[in-house]
Amino acid sequence: MKTPNLSRNCIHCSLVASLLVACLVLCSVAQAVETPAAPSLAGGNTATGDGALSSLTTGFYNSAFGFDALLVNTDASFNTGIGAGALLLNNANNNTAVGAGALLSNANGENNNAVGAFALFNNVSGNANNAYGREALGSNVDGGGNNAFGKWALLENVSGGGNTAIGDDALFNCNGNQNVAVGHGAGFLVTTGNNIIAIGAGVNGVSTQFGEVDDSCYIGNIYGAVISDIAAFVFVDADGKLGTGAVDAHGNKVTLPSPQAMLNEFLKEHRKNEEQQATIAQLKSGMEALTATVKEQAVQIQKVSAQLEATGSAPQVVANDQ
Repeated sequence: MKTPNLSRNCIHCSLVASLLVACLVLCSVAQAVETPAAPSLAGGNTATGDGALSSLTTGFYNSAFGFDALLVNTDASFNTGIGAGALLLNNANNNTAVGAGALLSNANGENNNAVGAFALFNNVSGNANNAYGREALGSNVDGGGNNAFGKWALLENVSGGGNTAIGDDALFNCNGNQNVAVGHGAGFLVTTGNNIIAIGAGVNGVSTQFGEVDDSCYIGNIYGAVISDIAAFVFVDADGKLGTGAVDAHGNKVTLPSPQAMLNEFLKEHRKNEEQQATIAQLKSGMEALTATVKEQAVQIQKVSAQLEATGSAPQVVANDQ
């Protein structure tokens, strides 16, 4: 598994922190100069902390706890911001941010949940995202319907949608759509691919032979793993469902041969194929030998014809007097 670029991430974290501090300082200075009146907090709103919900007008049932939490919110409703700068630029509905800088840049994205420092930090207009963990979905701007659970999960995603990443660094570099990764670092190498499934720690979601392929599935700890005995074969149907039994189109159970019988049949077919391949190889070798012989005979005939032409003689035909 490719490890995260820690130096780059440290720089990223420092930059993010610097931006947050600068933003909060500027907001604080602006407040100190303008000294706006404290909001009435009517309509079921709650605010605790300098600047929290200080721009509120007609929004209702918002809760802001922390320095400049929900600072810009005016008429949006049903938001909860807990932590310094949580939902600082928000003016949309139904968002929940818990953690310093969580959903800080959100302007009009709705139905987002961010839990963790700087989770969904850069989200502006993305909807229905769930980010749980430090900087989870931290670079997302307008992607929607993503689920990230774990530190740096889907960190580099900007516009991709419908992705699910469970585990630290899962789908770290992803900007594709409808991808699923479960496990520490799962899907780490997926970038622009779509509908790729990677299950298992370190299962990076990219083929060593074909590269990044859409609509593919990778599950760790299967290839090369040993088992004590053959209890059943696993089948897969056209819908991708796995199972050890089978039913017909009417839902009636179909009796399958025993695993050993199926294995024996498989081995029998395998041996049959090997024998057929051997026969084909022999026939091919015989044909090649025959072709070589014919070519050699043709060469000899050409030599004899040339000799006859050189001597000026022609083949004599002996008449049969009888």
